[in-house]
Amino acid sequence: MGGPLGIFTESYGRLFEQAFGISAQAGTIFSSLWVSAFTLTSMDTGNRVLRFAWEEVWDPLKSRGGRLYRAITNRWLASAIPSALSVALAWGKAYNVLWPAFGGANQMLAAATLLTVALWVLQLGSAPKGHVKFIIACAGALWFTVFAGLWWFLFAVPSSLLVRGFVVLEILLALIFLYDFYRSLQNTSSLKAKYPETIKP
Repeated sequence: MGGPLGIFTESYGRLFEQAFGISAQAGTIFSSLWVSAFTLTSMDTGNRVLRFAWEEVWDPLKSRGGRLYRAITNRWLASAIPSALSVALAWGKAYNVLWPAFGGANQMLAAATLLTVALWVLQLGSAPKGHVKFIIACAGALWFTVFAGLWWFLFAVPSSLLVRGFVVLEILLALIFLYDFYRSLQNTSSLKAKYPETIKP
């Protein structure tokens, strides 16, 4: 086993030998099995998460799609499509370029969560509006920074068409979220009557 993975497993084996007196070969074999098990379980978990995400993307068709929705969200097809995309990314080593874009998506999710919670608290009226608006301003700044980073990444970083497609999708989802947030912010109806138990100290 060569490359970075081989360096890690051999180093782990030598660490076992120095720390516990176990032979380096045994430690290397143990670490190789551990890394292999971790990789396989991570792939299995990732595939399941991708399948659930794929099914949720088509959820709006559930009430009216009927046969089309059942075909698209078939568990075999819903597993095969994300897996094929993952293999395509790994085959061309596009994951090296996609990783920063994933970081952008992660931070965008943090901004979306902060904005959503702040909007919830604002409509509940259980906190001073000045405090909530300050949080919204901070989350908005985070959203704008990440959005600008994704936009820069799209044009400045050489990448494959598949990676660019993922970045464009992230940008579109960020804009859709901003629009939904603005519409919800314009809705002045209070949530106190609907959720009175959340107002209790």
